[in-house]
Amino acid sequence: MTTLEQIIQIIREEAKKLPDKRGSKGTTYSMEDILLSAFAVFYFQSGSWLNFQRNMQNQAGKNNANSLFGVEQIPSDNHIKEQRYFQYVFAICIFYEMD
Repeated sequence: MTTLEQIIQIIREEAKKLPDKRGSKGTTYSMEDILLSAFAVFYFQSGSWLNFQRNMQNQAGKNNANSLFGVEQIPSDNHIKEQRYFQYVFAICIFYEMD
């Protein structure tokens, strides 16, 4: 069985391999942060999890997106959904046979 730490490392490595087709306007968030955030939503099965993490950061000065997944900047839910980054996360999980 693959551990959470191993999955996070694999996603980081795969994010570096993906072509970034966003252009200069869409590079507020790193591909690593985007894919790790998409994975976090998938992992916790909560569509509002990222918004909760942004609020936690604003109120407490820290968040689980960073402490658990190493996300530096939390992208918006819409950013992930519009760009369909969930596809990449699912493909990575399937490729590495993660359960």
